[in-house]
Amino acid sequence: MTAVFSDELRARVEADFGRVVDLLSRKVALKSISAEGITAEHMKRSAEFVADELCQVGIDAKVVQSRNPDGTPGAWEVIGSKIVDPQAPTVLLYAHHDVQPVPDPSAWDTDPFVATEVGTRLYGRGSADDGGGIAIHSGAMKALGDDLKVNIKVFVEGEEEMGSPSFIPFIEDHRDEFASDVIVVADSGNWSADIPSLTTSLRGNTCVDVNVKVLHHPVHSGQYGGPILDANTLAAMLIASMYDANGDLAVPGVAAQEPVGGLQRDLDEATVREDAGIVDSYRLAGTGSLASRLWTKPSVTVIGFDAHPVEGSFNVVSPETTFRLSLRTAPSQHPQEAQDALAVFLQAHAPFGAEVKVTKLENGMGWAMDPNAVATKDALAAMEEAFGVAPINKGEGGSIPFIPELQRIFPSAQVLVTGPEDPKANAHSPNESISLPGLKNNILTEALLLAKLGERGVAAEEQKLNNHGKVSAGQNFDIVDILGNHHRLVERGAAKQVGKDEHAIALLAHGGNSGAEILTVGCGLVALKRNDGKSRLVAGNHSDSACKAGCELSMTGKNKANHSNFPSEGVYDLSPMIFGSQRALALKAS
Repeated sequence: MTAVFSDELRARVEADFGRVVDLLSRKVALKSISAEGITAEHMKRSAEFVADELCQVGIDAKVVQSRNPDGTPGAWEVIGSKIVDPQAPTVLLYAHHDVQPVPDPSAWDTDPFVATEVGTRLYGRGSADDGGGIAIHSGAMKALGDDLKVNIKVFVEGEEEMGSPSFIPFIEDHRDEFASDVIVVADSGNWSADIPSLTTSLRGNTCVDVNVKVLHHPVHSGQYGGPILDANTLAAMLIASMYDANGDLAVPGVAAQEPVGGLQRDLDEATVREDAGIVDSYRLAGTGSLASRLWTKPSVTVIGFDAHPVEGSFNVVSPETTFRLSLRTAPSQHPQEAQDALAVFLQAHAPFGAEVKVTKLENGMGWAMDPNAVATKDALAAMEEAFGVAPINKGEGGSIPFIPELQRIFPSAQVLVTGPEDPKANAHSPNESISLPGLKNNILTEALLLAKLGERGVAAEEQKLNNHGKVSAGQNFDIVDILGNHHRLVERGAAKQVGKDEHAIALLAHGGNSGAEILTVGCGLVALKRNDGKSRLVAGNHSDSACKAGCELSMTGKNKANHSNFPSEGVYDLSPMIFGSQRALALKAS
């Protein structure tokens, strides 16, 4: 990619940024809280808004309702595509349009559903998670415009904040529409607003409900308190038993690991304390690098607890209680394995013989990136070019369970996890916000990444063509019909040099097609005219720069087509020009 084009993309992003911020502001105002009903009208309106915005930047987008595993109606999803060249690489862009609830608006400094710019940040629920992801995709597509050289597919989900229950059925129902070479998930974040990151790993997640029972009914705390501990106290003891003296989770069978790909830079404790709002007296729990404690070691959080509120409390010994644990698992451990180990531990450590029952809930697998993938290298280069500083790879302590599912369904795809968040984003918390300068650089990053992937695709196709063109005369070749992953022999013969172009070859058909005629069509392109009236582009070596605008491919004497309409694969069926056939052909050594 030339520096000139990179500068041009930067200028386009800058010129379009007002539109992007307006898009994000209007998205915040939609209050697309999936917890209030994934099938509800407000979620449909949100999906329609996203689809319309994507259409405005060239994506053929539409709203589709998913189905849950039990067959009931699911979330409102947005899918779309823009196909620029069937032979070009295909990139799937993912984001989600649903947002977290706002339990206490008074905890916010601004109205959570009115996008408010304060300094260099835009505040509002969903501004970062994941309206920012939608904004990145929209901005990148607008910046590239007609210079887009990859095929685009889009999936904007409507229930990510609810655990994506219909995700797998939906993907499987639309497998062909989502099949791609690279998947970009814009639902993560950067090292800071100024330093980009590619996400190296995500922890998995599993949940359990734990019921602790000591009495069949409440009793007076003055009459029975002492030998009988209340259920809440027993629950607290049980929770505390999961940790050692250093605050490390110490549950046998629950694994820990070090940062994926090695630790480039540890997190700064002072920054973490400030960003998280930790009280001065609190000492951070656990041992080892702070990064490993946040990214790749397991953690347990009590996310729900059934206890009588202080207001209205009275003097009884609580007979039983239930609490919910969220266990974040190491990226490589299967969450079911960790869940089973946690359940065994809790039941074995029941304080004073109290009844402990564990109900196992949902699981989500963790994920680790492939550091050697071509897309990974292109993404890192694009980040450095856009932000002006070298990226720092980082893990995420959170979980995005559908990513490993995407990897399972599309095993050959290269997955990149990026996103608009930074440590100050407060996703899922009061005062959620997004850095506007960071958002601008993220848009440029994605535009540069897509441009780089497009360049790689063109180079790969040219290499294929050159490889075909440089075969020796007399070498045997097959023309095969590509039907999915299956090949069917169409013709067999030997390569022959045609004309003065040393790179141009043609297949001399034999047998039933012995009457085939070789047609030299210009610019190094060679066609085979069969005796059944069909013509095929057999091989050639050309580039747009070497081709004259008037170069035409003569097929039957009366049908003509500019060869630039054809993809740059070595062998193609030309019959679509005559018969409308969709057959794809390729040339390979026999």
